[in-house]
Amino acid sequence: MDKKRIGIYYTSSDNWIGGKYYLDGVISVLKKNPNIEILYLDKYERSFFLKIIGKLFGRNSELYKDKLCKEMNKWNLDVVFPYVDGSYIAKKNISWIPDFQENYYPGFFSVDEICNRLSNQARVAYSKNLLVLSSDSAKKDFKRLFPCYSCDVFVLSFVSSLNNVSHSVSRSVIEKYGINEPFFICSNQLWEHKNHLVVINAVKKMKENGKHVLCVFTGKESDYRNPDFPASLKNLVKVLRLENEIRFLGFISREDQIELMKASVAVIQPSLFEGWNTTIEDAKFLKKKIIASSLPVHMEQLKEKGIYFNPNDCGELANILSQMNPLESSVDYDYKSQAEEYCNNVRKIFLEG
Repeated sequence: MDKKRIGIYYTSSDNWIGGKYYLDGVISVLKKNPNIEILYLDKYERSFFLKIIGKLFGRNSELYKDKLCKEMNKWNLDVVFPYVDGSYIAKKNISWIPDFQENYYPGFFSVDEICNRLSNQARVAYSKNLLVLSSDSAKKDFKRLFPCYSCDVFVLSFVSSLNNVSHSVSRSVIEKYGINEPFFICSNQLWEHKNHLVVINAVKKMKENGKHVLCVFTGKESDYRNPDFPASLKNLVKVLRLENEIRFLGFISREDQIELMKASVAVIQPSLFEGWNTTIEDAKFLKKKIIASSLPVHMEQLKEKGIYFNPNDCGELANILSQMNPLESSVDYDYKSQAEEYCNNVRKIFLEG
């Protein structure tokens, strides 16, 4: 029996950890099937001859497109994911749109970024390919934006990739970061829309009321859209004299991050916008309480087991933090069933048809 050849464009940039984890999840399921061969397409350099044609005649020229098509067909791929215009052609091309954030917060994007996102989305919407979306919330956005779409649409909500992680806590990791009291954790890159500001202001309000709480921030401390933003957050903490209440740990190892999540009172996810949040999925796997902004996608992820607050209301978040019991931090999300459903959906999308 010939193996099914699946080409993957693998994103592994630290600038977008969520995208990496999404692809990791798909790949981990596919690798369990011995009749599948995975090719990482970004590792295959196009021929020197093709690059010269592209420079001389342009990548939109008929000559370039003809030569590119011939090179792509050499790989004889059954599936390409995520497919974009100009990538390798397969019998089944699967596109992926993570979210439609630019429609909600255009100020977080440059004009060029918005134009590129919209044009790519339109090409997918009016193609005959299969489109994968990360949530039902994203599917509603897609149908609203492209009501006459012609592609097939499938929701594939990823699960945590922590399959073999123990639920016991490593005290040595907690001690490594000098944490010796109950704490909350917020694991998001320091991007403006991740809304660390509401956490800082909630902690400030608690301190003004005579209540001490420790919140730990982990995540890459850079924002390509707003380079000055991470430093402004840190400066605000100093101005408000919250250094004993807010700790910035930076981009730590995934192993250490998970140990801190395990040891925390609860995980805070304050974002103003998400596609399908990785931190929430990890916290669900670890059976942690999750305090999340009241976004439709967060409610889709957590349902009645989430603790929600208005992302623009630091007082509401402060009240929630004040009432949390450090000794009651476990929640059963029935994660095994969700993971099984995810595996079945990956097989259905990539192997059927």
